[in-house]
Amino acid sequence: MDSGADKMIAPATTLKMSIKTQGSTSCMDKRFNKVTLPTELSPGLCEFVGAFIGDGFTDRGKVVALMGDVELDADYYVYMDNLVSNIFELNGKLVKSNFSNSASLRFYSKVMCSFFYEYFNFPKKEKTYSVRLPEVILNSSEKNKLATIRGIYDTDGCVFFDKRPIYAKPYPRIVLDMKSK
Repeated sequence: MDSGADKMIAPATTLKMSIKTQGSTSCMDKRFNKVTLPTELSPGLCEFVGAFIGDGFTDRGKVVALMGDVELDADYYVYMDNLVSNIFELNGKLVKSNFSNSASLRFYSKVMCSFFYEYFNFPKKEKTYSVRLPEVILNSSEKNKLATIRGIYDTDGCVFFDKRPIYAKPYPRIVLDMKSK
């Protein structure tokens, strides 16, 4: 059973939004991209936030992005692009690195960046040593908390079998590896 009630998202006026619709708020970025901001937490939004905690970044207050391997994470990029499109009605752009096998799925939106800064209290600068689970998620339903953990684990977790000789059979390991001080 869910222990916490889902919280309503901050009033639209804080993000200079215009059109109110059921369950979401639509607004226009300067580039005239329509961006729909949710008015309530959902498991999908929380999963994206979890992925952002694990492998995400913002760029100059204009881009929300997820980093990964261009080949190994190809299916995950498609999944995340669809998830974000369903939540924010905004499509991402996959940007490949010229110097490595990495890529970033980028969502170009100042409004979305402001939403992440103001509602989830993510830092505007590097988040490596300072990111925390947002209070609004910690105080929400069990479904939302689990979805957030799923997003974090999808980006920073792994399962493998430890085959060292000390074990009679391969021993399953579950690992969550995040950078810390």
